[in-house]
Amino acid sequence: MPTWTMYAQDPQQFGAAGPVTLYSGVAGETGGSQPTEAEVQVIARDSYTWAGLWVRINVNTTGAASTIRSRVAGGFGNMAVAIPAGAVGIFEDAVNSDALVDGNAFDWQIDIAAGGAMLWVTIASTLQCANDSPILVQMNRASITVGPGVTCYLSVAGNVRYGTAEGPAQYRFRTASTLSNLQLYAVSNINGAQNLRTRIGGVNGNLLITIPAGVGGWYEDAVNSDVIAPGDLVNFQLITGGALGTNFITVISMKSSSLVRQAMVANPNTPDATCLPGVTNYWTIEGDSQRKNAAEALPPAPALVAHRAVNMHVNVGNNTLNGDSTVKLRVDGGDSGLGVTVPAATAGIFEDLVNAIVLTPVNMINWQTIAGGGAGDMGMNSIGYEQEQPAAAADTPGSIVPLMVAAGMI
Repeated sequence: MPTWTMYAQDPQQFGAAGPVTLYSGVAGETGGSQPTEAEVQVIARDSYTWAGLWVRINVNTTGAASTIRSRVAGGFGNMAVAIPAGAVGIFEDAVNSDALVDGNAFDWQIDIAAGGAMLWVTIASTLQCANDSPILVQMNRASITVGPGVTCYLSVAGNVRYGTAEGPAQYRFRTASTLSNLQLYAVSNINGAQNLRTRIGGVNGNLLITIPAGVGGWYEDAVNSDVIAPGDLVNFQLITGGALGTNFITVISMKSSSLVRQAMVANPNTPDATCLPGVTNYWTIEGDSQRKNAAEALPPAPALVAHRAVNMHVNVGNNTLNGDSTVKLRVDGGDSGLGVTVPAATAGIFEDLVNAIVLTPVNMINWQTIAGGGAGDMGMNSIGYEQEQPAAAADTPGSIVPLMVAAGMI
């Protein structure tokens, strides 16, 4: 039965001083962790087994035990890890799971004990569904704030941020899919109606949510869907109305009907995502593409389920570097063989459609960028791959599997 991994991540760490109770979304940036549960929940629109809680605590100065546990339909689920006072490292619940049914809201609750602070990079889990229905999520509590009369564009996963150009927000799907059940949570709204919709290949898709003037809360398009063909570029468009106030969205999600799930770091607001010449940076598998780390120790997280990493995608919004750059999937601290070269002074979408990497549940994965040249900079809007399920029976763990497709810039 297909199983996909979801990551809520921030390579520069997130957390708080206790005592405090926070709630985190199940994917996207962990900056989405905050004290109001409704603002991070995703509502399941199929039946799932949610399992595999994995978290790495990087800093812990608390004076008592803390906990991270699953939440289902506003109550405690079955998954939980206890984190002793002052303890750091990896904590897992590999035994328990939660059965999600259509209509269940789900998220994480983090109870940080008094006496100090607790910081983490990753909360990971798996989602299994007999009907091939992975969920794409973008999340961030310190999130999209848009004024009236603005047209902007967002990626389909990663961080809830926007840009004014559509190209940096686009992600090229390489596996057929049907997208449905577009959801969002708006903390606040402007004094005019606004529309969030899908865009397919630069034109309006069918999924559409209209948020009434001045009204926040949870919204869903439970009627429409979009059929995605291999090669289609997909993103969101937000058009705000009115004349006063701001729009504040913390989570956007939608269901996919496919054997693959797109896992990505993404943020279409290019100027903040600077890669400087000669500098190597490391990125988490999901989250915000403007959040990177100069050291590789923090970003890696486990694959959690056996699968193929296929159809690597990189969207470069601006590039004035005077040398070639590379973007690679790293596995267990080494180059995996899945990667792209970004030529000097060239922006756009780049893909590795030739190679696939066979991942085991314990493989630790993250992204690496090496910016080339001696002058200029490069803005990284998204890096992602498709989690292909199931892996072929003949696959050898850790092997590079050639795919019969061409690679390069699209």
